[in-house]
Amino acid sequence: LSSTPGTSPIPPDDTKESGHTNVVTPRCVVCGAPVKKAVKVSGPVLVQKKFVEYLTGAWARSTGYSWREDTTVTSSISSGLGLSAGMASSNLGVSSSVTKSYGVTVNISANNSKYSKLGLASNFNRYAVKSTWFQNGKVVPGSTWTYGDLYSPTKDQFLVVYYR
Repeated sequence: LSSTPGTSPIPPDDTKESGHTNVVTPRCVVCGAPVKKAVKVSGPVLVQKKFVEYLTGAWARSTGYSWREDTTVTSSISSGLGLSAGMASSNLGVSSSVTKSYGVTVNISANNSKYSKLGLASNFNRYAVKSTWFQNGKVVPGSTWTYGDLYSPTKDQFLVVYYR
């Protein structure tokens, strides 16, 4: 395979049979192959202290927790939109992840009369988005829009004791 300036060799196209018609999906990005993209409908709307994950294992009765590790919060997107949260974040030009470093140990007290876990929460900017197929910067004729939400993390992260 040879290439011309501005292009690179690509493997053969994928051919999928759909009923009685063969549908060809090219793999060449510079050729203007269709790509799924997200478009902002509205937002941002600030969502405060949304749960992200537990940082400790089993539920336990504890007087407190210590934390010194980095935490990373990534964007999330509604299922069914057909693209990753990172790709949608890139389409909208918003943050797809934020890492916070704890240079000193943080001590957080807990009520030892209840079962608890240390968790991570974050503020997010919520965007209502829609996605569909684009080719050469234009919507592919006949493609349908799907709707959902993209949550883009802000720099505000919180260590939270959750109780059960």
